[in-house]
Parts: sequence; C-alpha cells; structure tokens
Amino acid sequence: MIDSHSLSWLRQIVLAGLAITAVSNAATGQDTLHPQELRPVRSGKSKQRLRDLPPPPVHLAVPRQAEPIRLNPNIPLHLAPVELDPLVAKSTEKVAAVVNHARTLEGLGVGIADFQMQRAPADPNGAVGETQFVQWVNNSIAVFNKHTGKLEPPSPLPGNYLWKNFGGNCEENNDGDPVVQYDKLAKRWVLAQFSVNNGRQTGYSECIAISTSPDALGEYWLYEFQYPIMDDYPKMGVWPDGYYVSFNMYNEYTGPDGQLTSQFLGSRACVYDRRSMLSGLPGKQQCFQLSSDYFGFMPSDLDGSALPPSGAPNYYVALGAKPDTLDLWKFKVDWKDPRKSSFGQASNNAPNATIPVAHYNLACNGSGAICVTQPQKVKGQEQLDSLGDRLMFRLAYRHFKDHESLVLNHSVDTGGNDGRTAVRWYELRDLEKDTPTVFQQGTFSPDKTHRWIGSIALDRKGNIALGYNVSGESVYPGIRVAARLSSDPKGAIGNEVPIFDGAGIQTCAPAGGSCQCQKPDGTCDTLTRWGDYSAITLDPVDDCTFWYTTEYQKTDGAFNWHTGIASFTLDDSCSGQKHPAAALKNNPSQLAHSKK
Repeated sequence: MIDSHSLSWLRQIVLAGLAITAVSNAATGQDTLHPQELRPVRSGKSKQRLRDLPPPPVHLAVPRQAEPIRLNPNIPLHLAPVELDPLVAKSTEKVAAVVNHARTLEGLGVGIADFQMQRAPADPNGAVGETQFVQWVNNSIAVFNKHTGKLEPPSPLPGNYLWKNFGGNCEENNDGDPVVQYDKLAKRWVLAQFSVNNGRQTGYSECIAISTSPDALGEYWLYEFQYPIMDDYPKMGVWPDGYYVSFNMYNEYTGPDGQLTSQFLGSRACVYDRRSMLSGLPGKQQCFQLSSDYFGFMPSDLDGSALPPSGAPNYYVALGAKPDTLDLWKFKVDWKDPRKSSFGQASNNAPNATIPVAHYNLACNGSGAICVTQPQKVKGQEQLDSLGDRLMFRLAYRHFKDHESLVLNHSVDTGGNDGRTAVRWYELRDLEKDTPTVFQQGTFSPDKTHRWIGSIALDRKGNIALGYNVSGESVYPGIRVAARLSSDPKGAIGNEVPIFDGAGIQTCAPAGGSCQCQKPDGTCDTLTRWGDYSAITLDPVDDCTFWYTTEYQKTDGAFNWHTGIASFTLDDSCSGQKHPAAALKNNPSQLAHSKK
C-alpha cells in the first residue's frame, strides 16, 4: 500500500514529467522544415557612452558561487581504460614555427583594481579591435588599450552595465556566459551574455550589444531576445549575412526533492539579422531547434577580409553523435522569405555531413568530466573540469585564394593506463562538397602534462596558433601556446611556449588555511570548475598577430583566479608590419618552463 508521503512524491514526479513534456514540445515541436522567426522583446540605444558612465559601487562583501556544469547526457560510461589515441605520436614531430614578439598583460582577476571576484569558473573571453582589446569574464568586462596595455576607464565594469537604463532581464541580471566578437567587416563590437536568473518567472534571454563605432567604450545598439527554456553555453560567429549563435537548451523544473533540476532538450541554432542590427533597427532572428541527440555545436566565425563564396552557408560543427566523427550542418538563411531558410537536412535537421576522423576519446577516460590533476599539496584536493564533452570556442573560418578552411579543437584522453588530457585539433577543407575533408588533424601531448580548454585560429598565411591551459602533478595551472607554419608536416604542431606559468593550485582548503568554500552545514566544499572556454583572435590591423586570453592560478586557494592576455606572431608572418602591442610587457617566462 502506498502511504500519503509516497503518493505525494509520486504525484510530484508525474507533474514534473508533464511539465518537461509540455516545455519540450514547445521547444522542439516546430516545423523542422522552417525556422521560428522571433523579434527582440526589447531594443534601443544606450543612453550614454560607456566611458561616460560613473564607476559602479564597490561592495565589500560579495557572495561567491561556483557555476553549475551541464555535461552532455548522451555520453556512455567507460569503466575500462580507453583506447590509445593514434595521433599522439605527432606531438614529437618537429615544426619550424616560432612564437615571436610575445607580449603579455594581466587580465581581469585577483589584484586588478575595482574588480570584484564573484564566480568560478572565469569564463574568459576576448577579442581584439583596431585600438583596443576587450576582455569579459563571468561578471565583469574590461577594455584595454592594445598599444599600452592599460585599462581604459571606467573599466572594469559589471557586464550588465552595457544595458544600463535599458530595462528588462538584460539590465537586471549579470549572469555571464559572455561572448566578445569584433565584426571586422563593419568595425563594430558585438558583445553578448545570457540572462537566466529567475528565468522561469521572467523568461530566459540572450542580451546583445552592438557598438555604433570601433570604440568599445562608446554607444551601443541594445537588444534582448527571449527563449522558451534556458539558453545555456551561447557561442557566436560573425558572418556576412548574420550573427550566428548556438545554445544548449535546458528545461528547468523543481524536482521531487525540491531542488532546481535541468534536463537537456537539444541544441538550438539561431541567426540574428546583422544588417538591421548594425543600423539599430529592431532586428529579428531565425532559429532551428534540434533534438536531444545533438549537443554542443558551434557556428563558424569569419577571420580575414576575404568573404566566403557568394551564397555560402554558415557552418555548424559538433563532436559526432557516432564515435570518431564530426557532425557538420549548413545554415542557409533567407531574410526575405524565411520559409526558404534551412538548417541541415530538411526533413529533420540532421547533419548535412558526418565526417570520419582519427579515433578519439573524450577527456577523462571518455567522460568529458573531471580528472585534470594539480601538484599534490593537500590530501584529497580537487581535480579540475575538462569540458571534454564539446568543441571549444572558436570554429574559425578563413577563405584563401585556392581553398576554404575551418579549424577547431576539443579536449581528449590520450588513452591507456597513463592517459592524460590533451588537445585534439583539425583543419577541414572542401566545405562546398557533400562531405568536407579532413585536411589535417593532430593530438598535442608531448609529455605527461594535461593540456585542455584550447582555442585555435589561422593567420593570413595559413599558419596555426593553438592556446590552452596546462596542469599536472608537477605543473601548476598555467597558460601555453603551440604553433605550426603552413609548410610544416601535416598534423604536427609544437615549439610550445609558456605564456603565464601557474604558481598555485585551485582548492577550497589550502594547506594551513581555513576553508574558502563553506557549505551551509559548516562542512568544506570543493571547487573543480575551470575555464569553460578561452579565445584566440586575429588582429584586424595586420591579420597576423594572434591575441589569446584564458585563466591561470597564481596562488593556492579558491575564487582567486587570474587571467592572462597575450599577443604574438609566427615566423615572419608579420614582416614589415608594426607590431600593435609593442608597448606591452615582455613575457618573463617565454624561454623556459618553471615550476614555482
């Protein structure tokens, strides 16, 4: 016989299931042949320039929180060690690429005046413009003069200051998951973050700000777009006919235990009307909702001044639903007649192509979860998240005279009994064909150190730079880059350069100190959240200076992360060009590894 408590619990399960079904139908029940066309719930212009805003108030006691991680629920469980990665051997191949003119500056984080630490991970993102570098971490945005490296006042600012006096979710919430883009074709900044706090009551939003000039501290056209369920992990790519975005969509509901729970309902591809929004017009978006079979895809992002071929679609890529593959979709938008827009195969939005690649294992023995070690200082200390269940930002596109290229990366496990996390990267070509080709691919893991949370791009000559984090039993969490010239052997990348050496571990319970992450019951929590993504972009002035930003750990503790910003070139790729960051500090660690 079922007692009253069990009956109440069962009733809650049924109601939760009905709620999930209803929202799932609302989110995924659209006609898959045609997009949903949606207009912003708010649009307008900022009331004043960012540089004229008064500095925000400084709060002495700011609550700190670890952001939840939402992994791909479709990943199978691996109990035995995964297979060896067949491309690790390429890590030892010699390359001619040399990182030149490396300059660094300290980004947002502990020690930066007026910066208030609130969250982990840092979610570091950034892009370079004509005269400025814009960096955005989870709760704060900053504008650096790229010639002097100095913060331009009133930086840093809370991210939602972009929407000050705008109203709605975008002004009210400062929820992060930021994206920074510089639209090189229009010479405009495109900045975005989501608003999901109290989303069940006020709606889930993506907040877009587009500058009216190349000055990141000037005025902005402002937009708020809303979605029926939570729009997690937004990523954006700039394309001539639109700003293309991707989301992982989740239904949030209260579970039988009274806790807020989320269920993955599928990835969502949207495109914003670039032409209208650059002019401050109300704008609109077209969206295709996919099933929960597909997770974590990302839109292509244009580098360089050469446009894609006329009529070329935007490309979306994800780790394949089948083992050892990449899935690729083509998004063709028609702003005049949305019924002619298409995403993937018309019948069900399945990928246009499933591309076979060399065998890979998701990081952390195929789980994509937590396994990145740090130097041992405290018994039972934290390992770090790998985010190995998805591609890393960006999906960088470039159109050369004789071919088009997409470069992308993700974190993998090298396999076997001594497996560690490494960066797998690809260059795809023949994009116009039914099945694009893998021109080259590699897994970079030259030693026992973990490498993960990468970002990759091509310069104007086809040289590749790859930035990432490092950590291990004898290496504190730091930042490094590796490179290859277009003339180097296919699949080979190397000549690794330390950019910022770590000097501490991330832990809630540092040796000899008090707990820094106390639970309500008084016990000490752990903090594994790290990165989420990083960003490498090309300087629009010369199209061959790489700028990279991500986080690193300078001292033991929790919620005390630092971020670094680095600019550099590769062999002679900028000959005759004035280096735009000549005034920045020479990197003291670039010639030798060091464990502090």
